[in-house]
Amino acid sequence: MKGITHLLIGAGAGFASATALDADGAVTVTMTCTAAVAALVPDLDTGGLLSNRITFSHKAIRNITIFIGLLLIFYSMWNLYGQDRYIGLAIGAGIMLLSRVINKKFMLLITGIAVCLTGLYAGHTWIVMSGSYIGVASFLSHRSYTHSLIGLLYFYIMMTFFEQETALFGTQLAGTAGYASHLLADSRIFPVNKRGVKLLLPIINKEF
Repeated sequence: MKGITHLLIGAGAGFASATALDADGAVTVTMTCTAAVAALVPDLDTGGLLSNRITFSHKAIRNITIFIGLLLIFYSMWNLYGQDRYIGLAIGAGIMLLSRVINKKFMLLITGIAVCLTGLYAGHTWIVMSGSYIGVASFLSHRSYTHSLIGLLYFYIMMTFFEQETALFGTQLAGTAGYASHLLADSRIFPVNKRGVKLLLPIINKEF
């Protein structure tokens, strides 16, 4: 399903969660928004739509890296002498070789590491767990572990820390409901889905 569909379904799950808790207006809005965002999270894996939104374009970064490498090579050839020239040429060539490994997966991994470091600096477990999720997701194929019960359990634990550390009542329930709504919406329960989700990974490699 498209991202906007997951967003709307997640928002509905959040609103239903708030209604179940008999939450007031402000809490209802918070829970609805939390669930809407959470409903997009499973698509952070490689091939997922959301992974394109949270990272810089890997093609742009790759081109910038190549340009920097070329500049250093030309600078070394024209302005450096002796051993310094060879060192400059080697570094320039190394930078250009580095550009070959810059892809979508690489950018997602770097984003995850950056988020983890931010969480460690801020002292918030939920941010560290978010970064870990993004980093691990960079190695996963689409609709694998992020679309499984393991992914849902991890997100539930992360949202537990989120609610504790932000004191936003109901966000644990809303976030978990939003995440679960994504798995349900991508399942074969709906005939429009050609593929299902492998809920029981790694025990059973079957789409539901």
